Amino acid sequence: MAIIKLGELSFIKRGSSPRPINQWLQKDGLMWAKISDLNGNFLNKTKEFINPIWEKKGLIGKYGDLLITNSATPGIPFIQLTKKVAYHDGFLAINCNENLILKKYLFYKLIIDRPKLIKMGNGAVFINLSSDILKNWNVYIPNISIQQQIIDIIEPNEKLFLKYSNCVRIDSFENVQNDMKDLIDIIEPIEKLEKIIIQIINNIEKSFFSRSLNFQDSIKKNIIWKTNGYAYEGYEKINDGLYKIFTIKNIIDDFKFSRTNVLKNNLINIGDLVTGLSGTIGTVGIIFESDWVSNQRTLTLRSNIPLNLKIAIEKQVDFLLKNATGAVQKNITMNDILNLKTIEKKLNDELINKFYIKLLLLKNKIIKIKNCEIKLLIK
Repeated sequence: MAIIKLGELSFIKRGSSPRPINQWLQKDGLMWAKISDLNGNFLNKTKEFINPIWEKKGLIGKYGDLLITNSATPGIPFIQLTKKVAYHDGFLAINCNENLILKKYLFYKLIIDRPKLIKMGNGAVFINLSSDILKNWNVYIPNISIQQQIIDIIEPNEKLFLKYSNCVRIDSFENVQNDMKDLIDIIEPIEKLEKIIIQIINNIEKSFFSRSLNFQDSIKKNIIWKTNGYAYEGYEKINDGLYKIFTIKNIIDDFKFSRTNVLKNNLINIGDLVTGLSGTIGTVGIIFESDWVSNQRTLTLRSNIPLNLKIAIEKQVDFLLKNATGAVQKNITMNDILNLKTIEKKLNDELINKFYIKLLLLKNKIIKIKNCEIKLLIK
């Protein structure tokens, strides 16, 4: 094992941009990469193209090249998996001396080192990872044969490694072997189970979405209870509160929320449906955790067939937007939702809804178990 500066192991070159760029862009031509074109840690295609004349002047990557982002979202190492690509000055190309360090090994090492590299960056608004920082970055490298052994362990399960690289130590063959075994034996089976549950959930939703609207029925006729939430003041929010305040953003991200001890007839039950009355109109979800309370500008509905109502709202989003008020932020009323049509009902819908909610609960438990296991495996 040796410690060598990356600049002594590779040739590092920064990209460049033609000016003004708008005069170089074409519908077809030389592929022009942006950070938004990355597919994780790989580049498969680009959305934009520039005049091929730039090939003689700029940084041009070829299939299999290793690069790293150096601004905006810095420190993302990636491998180019397509033909010639031109890179602007937000990228650094790394040409390894493969007598000292194998490209794929360095790729894996940079993925693990990214959090530390970002801390070395500079910039008041955007963090920049200069070529000098990268050149002076100390890399722990084993001999070439061990590097290849490490590659041989990671490569067959590369997707798992890329997703949970913070659970893998790459400083020795033994550590990589043990850490990858933990991911394969513990995390991978949980993920497979999670995917099966999600697939069943998606299939049920797809089946319900294929139904037609019933113009003789409305959401109002199919609810047991409703509330449009409570406007919590700042002083009513406390870090150790018993209840989580549900905002419309929590339909997508249930990890960021405030807490409170205040109840205003707005306690949400498991299986309740929540949708937005402002901003993200048509966004709707079914609750699968307890201790949530509804916030202002959300509408909570309780029903024996919440999935039917969820799908009905999603199918009529365009109608809601068309009738919404507000120049900047669109708003609808509770009655706009209640007067929507439902989808056609079938005999076993209540049983299917109960099963659907149990699947949501199961998925949530699986994710929590996986997250607990990952915390234990993080190095």
